[in-house]
Amino acid sequence: VKAYQLQISRESDTALPTLIELLHSSSAAAQLAGLHALIELLFDHLDNQLVAMRAGVVEPAVRLARSEDRELNHAAATLLCTLVLSEAEGGAAHAALKLQPDSRLQVLAAMAMSSNGDAHGVAAMGLATMCNAPGNATAHGGGANTALIAKVALPALVRLARSPTPDTQCAALDALVVLSDLPQVQRDLVKMGALKVVLERAATPGADNADIRALALQVVQSLASNGSNIGTLQSGEVAARLKGLRQHMSDDVAVGRAVDAILRSISTISTLLELQGKQRLLRFGEVAAMLDCVGVAGAESSISREVAHTCAAIGARRDNLDLFTQEGLRGRGRVRPYP
Repeated sequence: VKAYQLQISRESDTALPTLIELLHSSSAAAQLAGLHALIELLFDHLDNQLVAMRAGVVEPAVRLARSEDRELNHAAATLLCTLVLSEAEGGAAHAALKLQPDSRLQVLAAMAMSSNGDAHGVAAMGLATMCNAPGNATAHGGGANTALIAKVALPALVRLARSPTPDTQCAALDALVVLSDLPQVQRDLVKMGALKVVLERAATPGADNADIRALALQVVQSLASNGSNIGTLQSGEVAARLKGLRQHMSDDVAVGRAVDAILRSISTISTLLELQGKQRLLRFGEVAAMLDCVGVAGAESSISREVAHTCAAIGARRDNLDLFTQEGLRGRGRVRPYP
């Protein structure tokens, strides 16, 4: 293979672009032949990788990695994986392989949507790294790029969370923890049915999988803080899963504590929505519960935004004001400062 690579590299400025042209063919057989040849010629060969990058190999490879043809998408993901792993080696020699963030995002998402299990692990780690990059993984609300990552890669991350490989699951959930701070992502995850797979991951047995359980429960906690999700979260199926999880994992104190916090959030959100809808008067202790929510979750969290909406609704009814003021003044000293 090395000799073949060396021979081609002498004519790489013409030979590699010709192979890349095959990826644009209308023939699946020609596309597959081009992919297989490129995989052999680019593997562990930096010069050929650079020529292929300059010749525009990424765009057609991304498109083919999302193809419904399993053989095509598997091969395309292998080719993209070669480039991603080579770029990750770093150093001056590999600097020219560096993908722009938006291109890297498209590449990783395409790898995740392919049928290539090996590429899934690389994609999950890459997406988790992007989500946790400085400026992205903030305490609440995400950084400047998290909304773009969610727009491009959210379905890919949910797919990766379904992987049978624990390391891939863990990396995907790590990324979802960051993205699920965004209110729109909280709503989108529930709409796409991701709650089921996240609850399944939360029930993963074994001491070695404690990180998977903890990350999955963090995602569920974020989903439970958004009032738009209350219809799904209050369903009998979700309640049964959460209570069953607590019972099944009774020896895991962290799981029990997390499940209790999620159930409290669901109950609190339900109360907030009732008050927002002015369905009833404020009851004793509810302002204190709201203050606790803000103190624990932080002022920028989804549940704190629900508290703000609720306070506005409470203030619109004069018969709520005395109790609201009374409890508010008593509870001021209990609110923990935003970390």
